[in-house]
Amino acid sequence: MTCSHTKGVQFYQMYWFQQRPGLAVRPMVYTLQGNKRQDYSPGFTEEKFPAAKPDVHSGSLTVRDLVPRDSGLYFCAVSQHSGTSLLHC
Repeated sequence: MTCSHTKGVQFYQMYWFQQRPGLAVRPMVYTLQGNKRQDYSPGFTEEKFPAAKPDVHSGSLTVRDLVPRDSGLYFCAVSQHSGTSLLHC
């Protein structure tokens, strides 16, 4: 899936979230442009959920080897500042 925004270039950080049916939204991964850094939350791995951010205004998330527990809503968000400590709550 892809995500894009029309905010300025200062919004270069992208976050992906998952919400499975009946459960709270969970942070998955934090990315920077050009895959310089990816920070995965516990329970999510790069092998299962590869994320890419090729430019400032867009990014993508893939879910590999789909299983029923992967069903749910997936969200992206962008930010001007780092909030990676939120991924490890």
